[in-house]
Amino acid sequence: MFRSRVATTHGGCRRRSQRGAAAIEFALVLPILVIIVFGIIAFGIGFTQKQTLSSAVRDGARFGSVGIYVAAAGTPRTCGDVIAKTRQNASTIGMTGSDVSVTVTRGGTSVCAATGATVTGSPGASPCANASPTDDLTVKAVFVGQLNVPLLMSKSVTMTSSGVYRCEYN
Repeated sequence: MFRSRVATTHGGCRRRSQRGAAAIEFALVLPILVIIVFGIIAFGIGFTQKQTLSSAVRDGARFGSVGIYVAAAGTPRTCGDVIAKTRQNASTIGMTGSDVSVTVTRGGTSVCAATGATVTGSPGASPCANASPTDDLTVKAVFVGQLNVPLLMSKSVTMTSSGVYRCEYN
């Protein structure tokens, strides 16, 4: 009926030593868990940027290749419009449209390009005007992002994506 004091004291000592071991194990495992969590977050952001870039070039190429005379007053959509549409859609976590370099080509020939605020080529020309039935409009975008995993790495990553549509209704 009565418990012995020796057994209770002995069990109490064992319990106290276990609490210290758990704290040490937690301190050893915590940095690894933090690196894994932040690595997942960093790769998720990079994946989102790549998907957004792919969607933006697809939208830009479709915008420039179909319905070139849909713009106001019957004026054709210009190469500058295609670049603006691509950059407008290329915005997500850590990436804005102005960070994206865009190149528009038709049938393998460059029509116009934009890097930062500098636009080269013929931004006022319609990218699909007078195109042959086999000409494709290609919009290519390049974004240089950062992959940062705390305590592990910080790396510059270049993401490239292209969207291709056949020139229609020209």
